[in-house]
Amino acid sequence: MKFKYKITQLTIAKAASSVLASGFLFGAIAIQPTQAEVTSVAQALAPEEVNLRAKQIVVRIDGANVGSGFILESKNSTYTVLTNWHVMKNQGSYTVQTIDGRKHQVTPTSIKQLPGVDLAILQFNADQNYQTAELGDSSSLSEGQIIYFAGYPGELRREDNRYYRFFTANIVGILPNSSENGYSLIYSGEAFPGMSGGPVLNRDGVVIGIHGEANINAISGGTSNYAIPIVNYQQAIAKLKTQPTAQTPPATTNPKPEVAAQKPPVKTPASTSQQSSPNSPNVSSVPTFSSGGKPAQKPATKPEVIVETETEPKPPELTKKPEVIVETETEPKQPEVEQISVTNGRKIALISPRTGIDYTRLRDLLEQGKWSEADLHTYQLVEQIIKSAKNDNKHVFIELKTIAKYSCPDIRTVDSLWKKYSNDQFGFSPQQEVWQSVNQDGDFSTQTWRRFATEVGWKKGDTINGSGYLLYDQLEFEPSKAPPGQLPWWFSLPDEEQKVIKSLFARCNFNPTTAELEAEAKDNSGDTAQNPDHNNFNSKNQPNISKPPKSNQN
Repeated sequence: MKFKYKITQLTIAKAASSVLASGFLFGAIAIQPTQAEVTSVAQALAPEEVNLRAKQIVVRIDGANVGSGFILESKNSTYTVLTNWHVMKNQGSYTVQTIDGRKHQVTPTSIKQLPGVDLAILQFNADQNYQTAELGDSSSLSEGQIIYFAGYPGELRREDNRYYRFFTANIVGILPNSSENGYSLIYSGEAFPGMSGGPVLNRDGVVIGIHGEANINAISGGTSNYAIPIVNYQQAIAKLKTQPTAQTPPATTNPKPEVAAQKPPVKTPASTSQQSSPNSPNVSSVPTFSSGGKPAQKPATKPEVIVETETEPKPPELTKKPEVIVETETEPKQPEVEQISVTNGRKIALISPRTGIDYTRLRDLLEQGKWSEADLHTYQLVEQIIKSAKNDNKHVFIELKTIAKYSCPDIRTVDSLWKKYSNDQFGFSPQQEVWQSVNQDGDFSTQTWRRFATEVGWKKGDTINGSGYLLYDQLEFEPSKAPPGQLPWWFSLPDEEQKVIKSLFARCNFNPTTAELEAEAKDNSGDTAQNPDHNNFNSKNQPNISKPPKSNQN
């Protein structure tokens, strides 16, 4: 296969040369391909051949963090691996797994951060003979060029689910100036957490970059990948060699908690308990009462007592109105009416009287500090809230601001729970404060979105370019360490849900007074479908909330 492929390419090159020569026969001009051109065609490898080269040099990194890397060089049974610094920055022990399945302990003192780029080198010792990478020239790359990248994705950081993968992609852009972490190559393809530090190779099978970041478009969900060109590594390693002392992983850095890598777009319908009316009585729990016994205990020798018993036992009429007793007896037992105190002594019901959605599980997850699970559950709740708004407005046109107005009370409940159990660090209202601070012009431009994402910790680096967006498992899930508003992470919600949340930031009062709550309850007492004012807004008087950011990748 390899020999046939190369011969075919050379035959095509020679045939093309002959045609050109014959075309200029009368002018006595013969155009021959240069030796460099023939060599370039001959060296282009099939994807299968590039994969074989990549597979020999790519390693899997496990330990305080997970990632990939590739063998850079070897000397006296000591192998040097190149990877991303964000893979190695957490203090702890690390192992490197090579192509033969062997695991090698990383020498802790060998881990060094390269200056000015998101790169690190590390070393391990082995008696086996492993191949090392061949470095190419990243200065001559161009858009549209076919490239490949490889690594060991691992969503759950488990031993049994991290297998080698190889991807084909195209360069879609090259930043004129590298980001603050050294990234400048942009290419297509879908990467996964755990592949950071893996090599990017050209069609000759040589390494021209180091994969490390992915930018998930908030609107389309599409992914662009970012790599550090190999020339940036070469410049950084030269600087490192001139430094008398190298940086080592800081002792104060703690590993991030184990979390899921991608946020799955699971849509779960409301449960039966959520769909039931919060005020519907439970007939099976209606108590029974006996009218006998009490009159029999009264002395028959006191007629005045008998007179009293003739009027007093008439309260059997109370038993004819069980609904009064049912309300007082069974209501406290119903989960619908369970309430908890939140900000400023205000109480919220754990089952929404408007949508019937149950927030008990969210409360439990947050109370237990299961921040990632609570975040995934919030993702589902937001979809349920918006779906409920649409179901209550069937067969009528419903605008974004109408959905936002309808959703505000339930979103406020979600926000109150997040704030209560994170000490006001997480929630929609901290995000609202950030959004309003970066959106002073009232626009929804790409730059506004990037500033917001940077402030809440969803993006790192310069807001001028679209690189630096963090994957889900790179977020900080500890409230005391995370920036305000980092969770809930609604970055991968569908376009409509994102626009509703942005509209909520402009319209929803997350900290209402008692009087404002009463006014809101009165205003929302009727269905929006029955109130024409809720469905016929003059869009000319509203901000352009339907226009999303052009892209998070520009």
